Amino acid sequence: MFLICFSDQLIIILYGMRYTDSAYYFKLRTIVCFFQLIAFFPLMLAIDAAKKYAKMHLFAAISIVSFEYLGVLIFNTPQAIAIISIIIRIILVICIMKYIAKIFGIKLIKLFPIRLQLVLIFACVNGVLLLKFILAEFHFNPIVEILTAGCLYLFIILGIFKILKVDIISYIRPLKK
Repeated sequence: MFLICFSDQLIIILYGMRYTDSAYYFKLRTIVCFFQLIAFFPLMLAIDAAKKYAKMHLFAAISIVSFEYLGVLIFNTPQAIAIISIIIRIILVICIMKYIAKIFGIKLIKLFPIRLQLVLIFACVNGVLLLKFILAEFHFNPIVEILTAGCLYLFIILGIFKILKVDIISYIRPLKK
């Protein structure tokens, strides 16, 4: 959520004012990251489905190229091409997850900790809205704004997690190993 809301400032810091239009594409790409948090290849390899994984990616790549070509013919906008690519990538992730659920004999919904995800989304959206409200009156340069926003966002999110009794440390700890 933070990257989506502060993508303009981040693009300005990294690439300069000439590339501010790229923030739109950065936001779209960040949305795909929500769906690609899980590393599927090791799991597919473990269940002896590496070929299936490769075929799914090949089909997705061919679909992206084909539908982007149609997108150019029909819409002729870079936004349409980006949206087409993202939709197909999200569909790919859902197809991989459906395949994994089928292999393990469980429903797709069981692969998602829905309650935790809703709590985290709620916390992140409210945190970033609060942050935008706080920073709306200040006009910092982009570097100061990102650093200030990042520190405040961290404190806001940790506070919201504490109020909602989400033990975020228990989720981060395994990543250190």
